[in-house]
Amino acid sequence: MSMYGELLELALGELEEAHGKPGADLEKALADELERRRRALSRCGAGHDASERIASEVSYDAALVSLCRARGIDWAPSWFDRPALARAHLEAALGSHVTGPVPERCAPAATAG
Repeated sequence: MSMYGELLELALGELEEAHGKPGADLEKALADELERRRRALSRCGAGHDASERIASEVSYDAALVSLCRARGIDWAPSWFDRPALARAHLEAALGSHVTGPVPERCAPAATAG
């Protein structure tokens, strides 16, 4: 697993711990959290260093994955070997609420053995 994937799993655990057990209001809380983090990510551009940008991306992706989990949308940590592609796939899945395997372009590149 990539370092980004490891950071994502840590952030995901913290986020899910903060929101507690699934309940009637969980999806609403996660959707609100995702929107808050989307706005923060959009503000993190020029003038911010790389570590701030990565922290914002990990934070956003953790909220994205949490909402996907709550809605039964499949995902895998290995998808985040390519974060932008995984993010686009999950955002599209949320938009259409379609589940299924990750598109070929999101799968990790094969390594030479």
